[in-house]
Amino acid sequence: MAEIFAGIRPGEEEKTRALIDNLEVLDVTREIAEKAGYYKGTIRSQTLELDDCLIAATALLHRAVLATGNGKHYPMRDVEVRVVACG
Repeated sequence: MAEIFAGIRPGEEEKTRALIDNLEVLDVTREIAEKAGYYKGTIRSQTLELDDCLIAATALLHRAVLATGNGKHYPMRDVEVRVVACG
């Protein structure tokens, strides 16, 4: 949620909220936080962000496919990542 709202552009608020209202929002649990910390601490990347680690850990632990417009943000080998066209 934070990453979505951080990237929201003026005029997109209504459509973004409508989209979010139709999604299942998952809480960050202790298990997810631990896995995200493991990713951040063990994957050697100058650009790896903690928020991307949290997203990847959530996908992994919920056995979900992580859809993204930028696969470079997710170098985790144990997460199924699909790069999709955005826009």
